[in-house]
Amino acid sequence: MIYRPEAPKFAIDNVSVKGINLASLSSISPEVDVSIEADNVNKIGIYYKKNNTVEMFYKDIQLSNGLLPTFYQPKNNVTVFNMVLNGNNIVLDADQKALMNDVALRNVALTLKMKTGVRFKVGFINMGKVEFMIECTVIVDELTEKAKIVDNNCWKKNYNYLFGRY
Repeated sequence: MIYRPEAPKFAIDNVSVKGINLASLSSISPEVDVSIEADNVNKIGIYYKKNNTVEMFYKDIQLSNGLLPTFYQPKNNVTVFNMVLNGNNIVLDADQKALMNDVALRNVALTLKMKTGVRFKVGFINMGKVEFMIECTVIVDELTEKAKIVDNNCWKKNYNYLFGRY
């Protein structure tokens, strides 16, 4: 049989932000708790490899980062995992006023970037390895623990996949 595996689809289900004080002109050390849903639409399982990176940005400023968990996802399965992404001594400089304005408008666009390596599995056979990048934007109403998602283009659309061997 011929299998043509597809990359999993991802969605951001929840975003919670701590450690951002926009009244201060000093650096910030944000902690972003994010809930990500991975949808394996394939008829084969997926192994998520080690050292897959996840980063959260405001404009071109990396606010926080972390590692995607290493796990096996069965065929036709939706898995939700919670991650804590940490940033340390981030300086906003010129973007501080823009961020303050976005918060006042309750319209803060955050970009999630994931670099993920996977291996597909059919029965006892491990198929080829694939690496891909996902970049999507989620808009939240505030940068607090109670942030609500206003708009989310991450569910099953607007992906930038870069396939290749690793």
